[in-house]
Amino acid sequence: NRKFGAAAERLPREVVLEYTWQEEVQLQGDRFGQWNGKAVNLVCGGTFVFDERGNLLSWFRKPGTQHISASEAQALRGRLAAWNANPVPANKENRLTKQELAELADLEQGELRIATLLEYIAAATRRGLVGEPQPANPFMDGLKPVVAIEDGGAVRFEITPHLRKSDFDTDGEGWTVNY
Repeated sequence: NRKFGAAAERLPREVVLEYTWQEEVQLQGDRFGQWNGKAVNLVCGGTFVFDERGNLLSWFRKPGTQHISASEAQALRGRLAAWNANPVPANKENRLTKQELAELADLEQGELRIATLLEYIAAATRRGLVGEPQPANPFMDGLKPVVAIEDGGAVRFEITPHLRKSDFDTDGEGWTVNY
């Protein structure tokens, strides 16, 4: 980055590094309607910001859940529970390192992100707001505010660009097209 401040002074140079990956999440259950059994991709990643000398200024992240196996997570949670039940120096083998605590925190945040994504898709499906693309006429009655596009074995849900979150949350059942 080469930015200018409010008084047109040059700000210190920064290096921004972004990383992303996708984790496949299965839509399981009747609450997903016709998309039951399909998969969606949860976009994960983060952004590092370094100063010109390589010092880390900030790190923003959206973790997933595949950075640690289920058996490793279970073992770490067991050790954490044992330590919390008896946090005495003699119980040192159950104490988690900062790295292990961070891995568990990221796992929990990733699990919460997946639960939020699944609830969002289920709520939109339940309210009848999800439909398939209408290539012939985008203004026909079948147009829905959320369009489900199947691509490469996964479903991608796209929301209408002009729809605000507040509109989506307060909208009643169904959807009408205004010309």
